[in-house]
Amino acid sequence: MITQAFVLLCLGLSATAGLAAGLPRSFQGYAALQELLRQVPPKHRVGWLRSHGLDDSHYTTYHPTVDSGLRLVGKYGRGPSVEVAGQDSLVFLRLGSEVAILNFADLDTPRVTAELQLGYVWGQVAVRDTLLITGGNGIDIWSVADARSPNHISTIEHAVGDFALFDSLVHFISGDTFQTFSIADPTHPYRIGIWPESGYATTATCSTVVLVHDGHLSFVDVSNPTAPHTAGTFDGAAFSAVTRGDLCCASFMELPGADQTWFLTLDISNPSAPRQLARLDSVFGYDLYLADSLVFVSGRSAAYPEGFRIVSIADSAHPRLKGTCGVSDYRWGVWADPADNRAFVASEPGGLAVIDFSNQSAPIVDTTLMHADQAYDISIDGDRAYVANWRGGLRILDISNPTCPTELGGYDSASIASNTTTASDSFAFVGWCQTPYFLSVDVSDPASPKHVGGTVVQTIPEDMVLRDSFVYLAGRLRFNVVNVARPREPTLVGSCVTQDGVYFGLAIQDTLAFIAGGPSLEIVNISDPSNPRVIGSGGRPSTGVAVRDTFAYVPYPYDTLLVYSTADPTNLRLLS
Repeated sequence: MITQAFVLLCLGLSATAGLAAGLPRSFQGYAALQELLRQVPPKHRVGWLRSHGLDDSHYTTYHPTVDSGLRLVGKYGRGPSVEVAGQDSLVFLRLGSEVAILNFADLDTPRVTAELQLGYVWGQVAVRDTLLITGGNGIDIWSVADARSPNHISTIEHAVGDFALFDSLVHFISGDTFQTFSIADPTHPYRIGIWPESGYATTATCSTVVLVHDGHLSFVDVSNPTAPHTAGTFDGAAFSAVTRGDLCCASFMELPGADQTWFLTLDISNPSAPRQLARLDSVFGYDLYLADSLVFVSGRSAAYPEGFRIVSIADSAHPRLKGTCGVSDYRWGVWADPADNRAFVASEPGGLAVIDFSNQSAPIVDTTLMHADQAYDISIDGDRAYVANWRGGLRILDISNPTCPTELGGYDSASIASNTTTASDSFAFVGWCQTPYFLSVDVSDPASPKHVGGTVVQTIPEDMVLRDSFVYLAGRLRFNVVNVARPREPTLVGSCVTQDGVYFGLAIQDTLAFIAGGPSLEIVNISDPSNPRVIGSGGRPSTGVAVRDTFAYVPYPYDTLLVYSTADPTNLRLLS
């Protein structure tokens, strides 16, 4: 459901005192910002950041690669599902910093043909003929003539979360500027038009581009693409729009309350004076896709949580809701193939939901694929990497070839959030956000991991370290020690109270544990695992810690590394 926090976001209000101009000043403010921003539809995040006076440069400024002396050799970038597009039997799913290309020629056994790694700025995906266009840290153009081996052609050097594509023109907003680029020659895209305007470019026809703002729609006349200009507006808190010819369909939500939603059809033959044709209440979508006489709607509100809807616009003056069905989690993007009676919904973090609408009055979720979300922790054991994925559970990667990590399998406990993991030999240990909090997973067959044990550890683990036969856990208010000598029967053997706060980083050296988190850096004596004791604390809030010899290295938001002397662990001393 739409939360109160989300309503505050849409209103441009702050739900935390830490969100001052520029960037949050405290770790708590930063964490609150991330949690709130997560609930904003990706295409609205830039506007939300700017409305709060926060730095959105990573979203609106292109950041070319800088030679730092380091070289990226491999990357596994699967993340939250946010956008989806398709053509014929191919579906293109945006998952965080990657685009997965799936072939649905055989609906019963879809195949992943390729995975493209992109910069981590959530963005749009669109396909035209043999070209795939992806937004993010630059608008990238790919040839997918061979879907098994996509070829990067060029980049438009503007970081954008959304754009509108029509024929050989790409329209987008960068900063406070509307821009039109020609990709008639995809190897050399070039700008042909520019106009001062803000918002999100969502959909386009040959003569009009529709921009979504916080409080209205704008219609930019691009009949002469070298001289675009705003022709007219339509008031209302719009979230998404789709156009074809002179028809525009858009979804709206009334704030505050987020319980009044509606779907409009508009005549935009004269974009300077758009005219409402009809209104259909109780229909809302973060994304709309128009195919034939049907509009496929992905999204939900507090009062209408179904998440997927089919609207008939055979008579655009009398749109009719034909069917609905539930899709778990947030739903951002939608694409449909009426020829196969299938719709595809990017459901963060539920993955790609495939919906069968053979019966349009009762569509059903046929299957879900590519389940993944944000990686919170990683543990390396030999040629395997174990990733604690926030909503995607435990993911197991083969990193024997570090230039091309591949997924071997995973363990998903009903979408319960996973924060941290560690592993050795045939067992992985995972921290979950639901009791018993600490799980043992048999990973001897990585393609089919099995939950084999668990124990209650008093608090949700945020980080863990395995040493010898003990797993040390950092969490809120508690530091815990679990004996895993018998991994199928893990046992809590020691615990101590820490300062009030959430702890995100843990490092072990000799008989000391160093815990980094919201309030400070805590130092715990673990010489007796059954009786851990806090012996020192101090420093500033942080999200991690590394220790070597008598020095602790602590990252301090946002661009500072603090170095402490731990020679006397009872008296932490800042050095640099």
